[in-house]
Amino acid sequence: SGRDATRDTVSWVTVVVTTMLLVANVATFVYAFFATSIEFTFLGVAGAALGEESSTRTISLHGVARQVRDASPELSRSMSRLLEWVLLLFTFAVPLVRRATMLVLWLLPVRKKEHEAVWFGKDFIEAWSALDVMVLSFVAVIAQIRQFLGFMIGDNCQSINDVLQQLVSGPLYRGHDLCFDVDSRLGLGAWLLLVC
Repeated sequence: SGRDATRDTVSWVTVVVTTMLLVANVATFVYAFFATSIEFTFLGVAGAALGEESSTRTISLHGVARQVRDASPELSRSMSRLLEWVLLLFTFAVPLVRRATMLVLWLLPVRKKEHEAVWFGKDFIEAWSALDVMVLSFVAVIAQIRQFLGFMIGDNCQSINDVLQQLVSGPLYRGHDLCFDVDSRLGLGAWLLLVC
């Protein structure tokens, strides 16, 4: 009857839309993993010395994992690789498997007992995901980098800043008349990872 046809149409539309959203989530997650998550722009004399192109640095979550490999010269090559792979495992592979599991649960007809087992597996996998921790650390970096660099530089730039303020009447480079400053912001990758 007409009521059953409407129910079937709504059910079919729900399946298609939900499937499309799950696939879009997987695609967005993979894209966000490689997209710029953090952008740093070095300002002041240091930024001017680096030049327009070199004064801005970007990094993605994938880039963070690659840079872990070379982060400490004291670590052996195998230990550096292990750290890189652990980071990739918990920030990319585990969240990706979780998304794939959701797709499987949605698309494949499984009995209730199998559904519960797969759902338990998804929850177990999800507990090992460190994606949220990584995105939160990006936010912390953005919030604290200027203060951290100010602490590291300390008064070492003060005499240069005093001379600059006497010689230059306006902003020297990108609105900053300091020896060194940094501007940082979250990139599209971090926002997409947050949404995923």
